[in-house]
Amino acid sequence: MNLMINRKIKMITTALAAVLTLSLSGCDSKPSVNSAGQTFDGKQVEEIILNTDGQNIEIRPAGSSEIKVSTKGGKEISAELNGGVLDVKYGSSSSLVNFKTDTLQVELPDKQFRKISLTAFAGQITGEGLKADELVFTGDSGSLEINGFEGNHIRGKVASGDIELNGITGDFHIENDAGNVKVSHNGQLAQGCSIRTGTGKVEIAFENAPGALEIDASTESGKIESSLTSASAVNAAGAGQELKAMIGSASGAPILTIKSSSGSIYIK
Repeated sequence: MNLMINRKIKMITTALAAVLTLSLSGCDSKPSVNSAGQTFDGKQVEEIILNTDGQNIEIRPAGSSEIKVSTKGGKEISAELNGGVLDVKYGSSSSLVNFKTDTLQVELPDKQFRKISLTAFAGQITGEGLKADELVFTGDSGSLEINGFEGNHIRGKVASGDIELNGITGDFHIENDAGNVKVSHNGQLAQGCSIRTGTGKVEIAFENAPGALEIDASTESGKIESSLTSASAVNAAGAGQELKAMIGSASGAPILTIKSSSGSIYIK
């Protein structure tokens, strides 16, 4: 009798040990069906939506006509192409403890897309050589840096983090609650542009001097410097300064509006 009981206990113990071993091995290395990345025919994509939670976004030029989506860590992501819209989502890790931030990597072909939308919660956004009629970005905490954009319009907001747009074209409307804003523009403004910041300095440089431009800039605490206008155009305004000036003809000139609560403004 005791022998039968001991055998049953031994069988149960062995089975439990096997189950525990499988569970632990599954936690150590969970296979991902998308670990090698996914590719899409660039000719079928007109709009791109990238959305991450706790992860970074990195966009770079592709060496072919295909769009490649992957992650540095080889983790699983959700990517769906529907009606010309490529929607990619990469959320936070499902692990109980996750100390490492991963990066969603997207390679784009040399093509003018209709729209590119970037959203990163608690993550950085970097992009190189983007082409789209419209670029939209949103971030709550993390910097954004775009090096090269050809298009008509940029619109975006970052709650906390620096914004840097280098070598861009088209109009732009940018908001930043806490962080610096730096813009390098090498095209011509069409209608109007605006930059609004809470705390942080604003730097904007025009590679091609605008022939006609209306400037409306003010800071509640800080200074304003502009190489496009005379120094006498800058006036004191409370604890800060303001600049209201016209360059060239007033008829149909685009308006550049810059508002800062606490930070200096540099225009050149």
